[in-house]
Order: sequence, then structure tokens, then C-alpha cells
Amino acid sequence: MNNILKQTIANMRTQPLLTGLTIAGTALAICLIMIVMMTREAQIADYGNEPYRSRTLYVRDSKFVMENGNYNFDGAIHRDIICAIFRKLKTPEAVAVHSSYINDIDVYAPGGEIVSVAPKTVNADFFRVYSLRFLEGKPFTEEECTSNLTAALLSRSTCRKVFGQEKDVVGKVFIVANHEYRVAGVVEDVSPLMRSAYADIWVPASDRDDMPHPLESSNIRPKYNHCADLLAKSPADFPKIRREVERLVKAYNKTHTGLVYDLIEQPDTKETAVNRDNTETPDMQAVYLRYLLIFGILLIVPAINIASMTQSRLRQREEEIGVRRTFGAKRSTILWQVIVESFIQTLLAGILGLLLSFVACIAAAQYIFPKVWGEESITMSLDPSILFSPQLYGWAFFFCLVLNALSSLVPAWRASRGNIVEALK
Repeated sequence: MNNILKQTIANMRTQPLLTGLTIAGTALAICLIMIVMMTREAQIADYGNEPYRSRTLYVRDSKFVMENGNYNFDGAIHRDIICAIFRKLKTPEAVAVHSSYINDIDVYAPGGEIVSVAPKTVNADFFRVYSLRFLEGKPFTEEECTSNLTAALLSRSTCRKVFGQEKDVVGKVFIVANHEYRVAGVVEDVSPLMRSAYADIWVPASDRDDMPHPLESSNIRPKYNHCADLLAKSPADFPKIRREVERLVKAYNKTHTGLVYDLIEQPDTKETAVNRDNTETPDMQAVYLRYLLIFGILLIVPAINIASMTQSRLRQREEEIGVRRTFGAKRSTILWQVIVESFIQTLLAGILGLLLSFVACIAAAQYIFPKVWGEESITMSLDPSILFSPQLYGWAFFFCLVLNALSSLVPAWRASRGNIVEALK
């Protein structure tokens, strides 16, 4: 084995151009596969501030339809629906209620500069579903949310912009939508890729009708703009949660005449939710087929090129192979050497491809990771914990290794069975 390894390295040195092209082609394939998969994993994997995506169901948009079938209204969830349906759920471990999207608002400390920030209204369960890292202060309690408390959590960067410091600000006052808000805590910045958890400031959401929310004075109307995220004890509870939601929707519709409330086949898993286009239920089979097609192209095209380059390398080595066979080298030894050479090249390409994918995702995150409506002004940042997924990289490397080995086997098999006399001419 040691001799085969030495011979393989020597052969690679004697053909640097073909070897370099083979490694570069495989590295590019691995890089592109990693980028495609990282854009997917960044939206659906359990990591960072959204550690429970795999056991959370999501409800975003819904619609009211007239009983005669005519379209009436669609959009985010009204506060009345939150109270009538989602507040009554018993199966989920927690029900996070938060604003789906609110336009940026201006905030400022007394005597300070105005800062435009992305706000989010949240209930107490939000902090059980999403993990915000507190630098100081603590999450809102249920009582604080119910009382429409004018308190807010600030991200580290927002705190620095508003107060010029990142700590010792709990209890300080600043102005939000013409209301005085007190700082209840400071949290580490959340990546915009974690859309459900992301905001610059978080304020309590209330379901009370007798007390308008402070943000309503700025025409933000948060009571019309909710989503619900249902944290299950395990994914095995998803069917039970869906049945409970369906039962509560039916009960709600019985109390209203002329209109039918429709959740449009929600709650969704995270992968379905990120592929949903407002009120259109995504065709997940088509989504998976698209990914399969992309991976097939990224793997098969380099494999064809590698097969042709392997054939070229072996043609240049016909005389060497003929000499080795004349001195008793077995066909299996020659075949095994080509396989080892393919493995080494794939290993080098895998390391290079991984590094390239890191550089591309960090340098071009603003362009690589998709944005949705309302995020045009947001600067995308990538949580480092998603950059390297051993399982993700392992599968990409494995498929490239298999295809490289298969694309090398046919040329190697032909070379090992070639005519010795012809090879020595």
C-alpha cells in the first residue's frame, strides 16, 4: 500500500496540469453543492437562535372566504384568531406569537439621534421557542405582555446606536412610536437568516381588546399582523397538533356566518413554510425534484470531465503501464493505484471546495442567501455555526468520491487490460 501511495503521488507530480484540472473541477462541484445546501440548511436546520425548527409547526398567512366561495381577505393572523384558536391549543409545548412583518420604525434616546430599527412584537412563549442570548436583563413574562408594558429588548448593535453603549442600559428610557419605552434587556444580535427570531428591538404583544397596543398609535396596527409557531414535544406530535388546530378552526367557523376561516393547509413544517408563497401551498415533491436535478447536474458534469481527463492521463502512461505489466505487475494492482489516485485527488478537492464555499458564503452572503419582501434593506449575515455541517459536508464528499471513483474505473480497467506489446511501441 505504501508503494502504491508513493507511486500515485509521483504520477500526480508528473502530470500537474491534468491533476490540477481534476482537483479544481471536483472542488468546484463540492463548493457549489455546499453553497446550495447551506442556503437550504440556513433556512430549515436547527441552529443558532432557532434551535427547535425540526419540532416546530408554523402558521403564517390565512384567509377568510365567503360561504359562496368568493375570495374575501387574506393576510397575517388577526389577534382574535390568536385568542380563539392558538391560545386554546393544549398539545404544543409552547405557542410563540409574534408579528410577521412590521415596517421599520424610528427610535431615539432623549437628546440622541434617530435610529431606524426593525421591531417585533412577541409573547412570553416566544422565548421558549427561540433562544435569544441575553447580555443583560431577562425575557418578558406573561403578565408583562398582557399589560401592554412599554418595555423593550434591544439587540447589541441597536443598543450601541441608541445609547452609545452596549451594557448598563437596563431601565433607561427611549422613545418608540411617540411612547416612552424602558429597556428590559439587551441581547446578542440575531442573524436575518433566522427570520422568525430576527429583530432589532422586541416589544410585548398583547391580546387585550380593552387596551390598545402602544405601537398602534403609529398606524402599525400590530393586532392584525401575527404569526403562530407551535413547539411540539417531538415531531411525532405533529399530526395531533394539526387535528387539534383543525377542530378549533371548525369550532370558530360555526360561530360565524357568511365567512369561512381557512388556514390554507397549515400548520407547516419549517421546510414547507419557507417554500410557501403567501396563500399558495407549495408542491414539495416539485421542490425536492428541483434539488435532485441541481445536485445531479453539479455531480454528473464534473464526473464526465474527470472520466475524460483520467483517460487522457492513462493514455500518456501507456508505456509505463506496459513496462510494469512486463515486470509482473498485476491488473488489480494497476486498477487499485488508479482508485487510490482518485481518492487522493478527491480528498484534496474536498478540502479546497469546503474552503471555497466558506469564502463564498461569507463574502457574498448578501447575494447568495434569498431575501423575501420587506428585507431589501437588510444586510444578510451568516451564523458561523451553519458554515460547517459534518453531515452535510460528508454527503457532498461521499457522492463526489463515488462518482470520481466510478468515472476513473472504466479508463483504469481498459488501461490494465491493454495489449502490452502495443503499449511498449
